Amino acid sequence: MATRERWRVCWTSASRRTTAGLREGRLIRIFWWNIYKKQSYLMQSEPTTSAYESTASPATFWETVAQSRWGRYISKIECSVLLRVVEMFDQPGTFLEVGCEGGRWSVLLSQRGWRAVCTDINKESLRVCQERLPEARCVLVKEKDTTLPCKSAEVRLVLCIEVIAVLRSDWFICEASRVLESDGVLMGVFLNRHSLRGYLHHLLATVRGQFDWYERSYLDWKRSAREKGFEFLYEEGFCWFPIRRSSNSVLVQPAVALEQALGLRRLTSVSPWIVFIARKRCA
Repeated sequence: MATRERWRVCWTSASRRTTAGLREGRLIRIFWWNIYKKQSYLMQSEPTTSAYESTASPATFWETVAQSRWGRYISKIECSVLLRVVEMFDQPGTFLEVGCEGGRWSVLLSQRGWRAVCTDINKESLRVCQERLPEARCVLVKEKDTTLPCKSAEVRLVLCIEVIAVLRSDWFICEASRVLESDGVLMGVFLNRHSLRGYLHHLLATVRGQFDWYERSYLDWKRSAREKGFEFLYEEGFCWFPIRRSSNSVLVQPAVALEQALGLRRLTSVSPWIVFIARKRCA
C-alpha cells in the first residue's frame, strides 16, 4: 500500500507540473500570436509611406529596395517621423533634401506645400526627381563637395535620410546649421557603430577593406551636433535584427513584433539605426 501511495503521489505531482507547463506554453503562444496578428494588421493597414508608391513604379535602385518587406518596415518608420516633422511647423517653407535619389521624400513634402531643393551625386536619379518635381531646384553635386548648395538661413528643413557618408562627415553639421533658419530642423538616419550589428559590420568592413557603413558612434556624433547648436527633439532606434535591406524573408514580421514588444526602439544609444529630429537653436 505504501508503494502504491507513493506512486499515486508522484503521478499526481507530475500531472500537475505537466498541466501547468502546458498552460504556460499555451499562454506564451497566445501572447506571441496576438503580437504577430497586431503587427500583421499594422503592416497591412498603415497608409502608403512614399509618394512614388501611389503615383508611379519604382524608378531607382533604392526605391526598388524599399518595396521589400524589410524596406517597407524601414520606410514606414522614416515616413512617420517625417510627418511628425511636418506637424511641427505652422506653415510649409523651403527644404533641402541631401541625397534625394528619385525624390520620394521630396514628393511627399511637395504635396504638402513645401518648396524643394534636391541634391544628389547621381545624374540619372536626379533626372527622375526633376521629372517628378518640375518646380524643384535639383542640383547635381560631387562626392567630394563639402558645402551645401544653399544660401545662409535659406531653408527651414534639411533632410539627410540614409545618406550616412554625408551625415557623419566633419563638415555637414556646420553646413546644415548655416543653411537652416533659426529654429530650423534637421532630420536624418544615422548608422551607429556602438551596437551589436554595427560592431560586426565595422569589423568585417575593416578586415575586407570595404566601405564602413558603421564607422562612427551615434553618441559621439550627437555630442558634436549639440556643440554646433542643435538640440535633439526626437529619437527612435530600429533595424535591430540582422536582416538585409532588400529582404522579403518571412522572419521580418516576427522580428519587427519582437523589436516592439521588447521596447528596443527606445534604446537609441545602442541601436543599429537611429532616426532623429534635431532643431537649430536660436543664436
